Amino acid sequence: MKTSSKLICALGACLSISNLGGCGSQGSGPTTSVNTTAQDKDVYTLDVLIQSPLTIIQYKSGEIEALLPTIDQHTYGYVKALNDCGIKEDTLDRDYRLSFALTPSSTNIDPNHKMPDEVRIDNTKEAVKIDPGKKRFGKIGLPMPREIVPIHLDDEGLTIFKKVGTKPMDHLYPTLIALRYTVSADPGVSLKNSSTSCPLQIEKLGKEMMIRVGMGPAVEDNDNDIHKHAKLAFAAEVELLQGLDRDIDYIRKTDKESVGMDVKRKRKHRTSDCQAPILLVTNAD
Repeated sequence: MKTSSKLICALGACLSISNLGGCGSQGSGPTTSVNTTAQDKDVYTLDVLIQSPLTIIQYKSGEIEALLPTIDQHTYGYVKALNDCGIKEDTLDRDYRLSFALTPSSTNIDPNHKMPDEVRIDNTKEAVKIDPGKKRFGKIGLPMPREIVPIHLDDEGLTIFKKVGTKPMDHLYPTLIALRYTVSADPGVSLKNSSTSCPLQIEKLGKEMMIRVGMGPAVEDNDNDIHKHAKLAFAAEVELLQGLDRDIDYIRKTDKESVGMDVKRKRKHRTSDCQAPILLVTNAD
C-alpha cells in the first residue's frame, strides 16, 4: 500500500501531465468535455482513489460500481479518510453506496491516454455480463465522475492478453485509479448500505479531498511463483465479468532473453495486490 504522501505526489504528477496536453494514445474511445466551475472559490475536487484488485464499471447512465472480487486471504474491504468505514466478511449486506453532494458533469475517461486496451473494455464492442452470478465480495456504487484517471502504472513485467493472442511487452497497467468529482467545501460523504451509514471525516488538502478504497489485509507473494497472489486476484476480477477473454502473466525482456519468456525473479515484497491491474468497463448495460 502506498503512503498518502506518495498518492498525493502521484496524483499531482498526473494532473501536471494533463495540464500539458497528455501523451499519445494506445487506444481511443469516446470522451466528452467537462464543464465545471473551477474558478469558484468554494469549489473543491474530491478524489476517490481505487486500489487494485477492484474492478471499475461505468454504466451508460454514467453511474459507477466498484466491484470487490472474492479472493482467498482477503477478509475486508475498506473506505478510508481520516476515519475508516469497513466492509467485512461477516457483514450480511456488502453492497454499499458512497453518497455525497456534487456538481453534475459528463465524464472524461483516461484524459492522458495511459490505459491500454487490454484493461479498458468498451461493453458496446466487447460484450461482457457484469457479475451475473453475484460472486463478488461486495460492491460500492458511486455517482458519475467528471474524470477517470489512472495515477499509478505497474512496471513489474506485467502483461495481459487474450488467451489466443500475443503477449504485449511494452504496456504499463493501472493499479490505482482516481474517480474525480467537483464538490462543495462540505459534500457530506458517507458509506451506506441497506441498514447502516458510516460518515467519512475528510481532510482538505488545499482544494483537494481524498478517499481511498481497497481490500485487505496485505498479502505476501510466494517467491517460488512470482506474483502468485496477484494472478489469483486478477482471475477473481475476470470472474466478475462473464465472457471476458483475458489472461495475465509477469514476463521480462532483456538482451539475453527471448520475447515472451517467463522469468522467475527471486524477489520478496509485500503488497496489497498492487501488481494486479484494475479492469475498467465502460458503456455497461
